[in-house]
Amino acid sequence: MSITKDEEIIKRGYRPNPKIYIPDSNIIKTVNKLEELEFVQTDYGVSRMKLRDSLYDAKQFLDYYYNLHNVPYLFFKKIGNINFHTIINRHPYKLPIIPTISDETIFDGATIEEITHGKKPKVIFRGIELNKVVTECSSATYVHELTHTQVDSIKGSIRNYYNAEILSIFNELFHYMILGGDERLLRLTDSRRVCELNLIFEDLINFRNGTSSMTRDELLEDSKYAVSILKAYNLFITFYYSNEKIKNEILDDIQCVFDGYLTLEEMLKKYEVTLESSKDEKKLLKYFNR
Repeated sequence: MSITKDEEIIKRGYRPNPKIYIPDSNIIKTVNKLEELEFVQTDYGVSRMKLRDSLYDAKQFLDYYYNLHNVPYLFFKKIGNINFHTIINRHPYKLPIIPTISDETIFDGATIEEITHGKKPKVIFRGIELNKVVTECSSATYVHELTHTQVDSIKGSIRNYYNAEILSIFNELFHYMILGGDERLLRLTDSRRVCELNLIFEDLINFRNGTSSMTRDELLEDSKYAVSILKAYNLFITFYYSNEKIKNEILDDIQCVFDGYLTLEEMLKKYEVTLESSKDEKKLLKYFNR
């Protein structure tokens, strides 16, 4: 039986009943300025590669900077005509890779999760979807989804639903930053995120104006990505321009969030990452126009 986004939010341990995010005129103007920059109009192009090589790149990155913990995996086994299932702990690298076909974007990926029933529901995992068309970008998509396994499996590590994508987007950007060394792929994903923000803002403005036909579930999803993208870039820009000491401190704090010793919100407060500070036009233009 399917559940609403509000019901899912409660089961995952986020604060209930979030309000739909409405972007203000200043951030709308700033993102419009970003979309006019040359890097958004550039055709970067990507190369195809083998899946095993893409997975290897992602694992090398994650193993160097983090220690990933096991996650609950829903394991199915058929004995005769009967399907048995049980929940076992498994390293996220051992979650099945499920290839999907999508013509929408080369960045497609998803963590296949379920929420158990009962008084203390928890998130369990069935696999990770990756686009069947494997490119240079696939390893960052895999990094994004593996990051979800670390925070989604620890209830309470994130308190605000709208922050749920921040660390996945941050690690995706960080991976692109060091992949290849020339920032071509980082520029590509920067362009993608700016365009994505503009499209999301259109949806949310239509809701504000009373002209939207979108459901509350769809609007909550849009709100989550709008807030997460803005805050993820705020954190990443701080990381990007910091010295090695601060960079290592940020990565150590992310590890603490993974391990359940620190909430994401506590970490964001430490680095002064708020929704308001994430709208700083000067900071955004400096990074995107670098």
